[in-house]
Amino acid sequence: MNKIFYYLTLLDIFLILPFTFNFLSYSPAIPMLFHYLILGVSIFLSNKFYSLSRKFLFIALPIIIFWHLPWFFDYATSIYFIWIVDVISMTLSGVLIGSSISKFSINFLVFLFFLWMIGDSLLSYIWIIGFSLYSSPYSIYPRYELPAAGSIVFVVMDILGVYILLKLFFAKIFTN
Repeated sequence: MNKIFYYLTLLDIFLILPFTFNFLSYSPAIPMLFHYLILGVSIFLSNKFYSLSRKFLFIALPIIIFWHLPWFFDYATSIYFIWIVDVISMTLSGVLIGSSISKFSINFLVFLFFLWMIGDSLLSYIWIIGFSLYSSPYSIYPRYELPAAGSIVFVVMDILGVYILLKLFFAKIFTN
């Protein structure tokens, strides 16, 4: 696991962090899309090369939830050092999830999939209605930016969700 996390952290430090922080202020959808990218790549690569205990999934999930709470989301998008901590901890979470996910039953993984869909749908809905804790004065984002960001996150999440479901569906068909 050390090699994957090491290489992903180097990728974060040299490619993601220097270029992304300046764009975070454009829309709250941008840090969410980077979260999808970071988690997706980390989960995919670590799942291919490592297999860890199931307990690591339960360490990773609270970290992911933490960075999507209004106050911490705002700190990460407005303070560079906190954005670094966000990106690296999300990378570590992706590695932990990818490394431990093979230890779970398909039923539990489907349950996690639906929790992710519900969680991101709820966040998208909160943004679409312009929930004040995700907008100024608490955040760097004006309230009028939230509905479009919520719609973008909802569409991207649905595209990813359909892709995952189709991939599982076709994998199941062709293995039986």
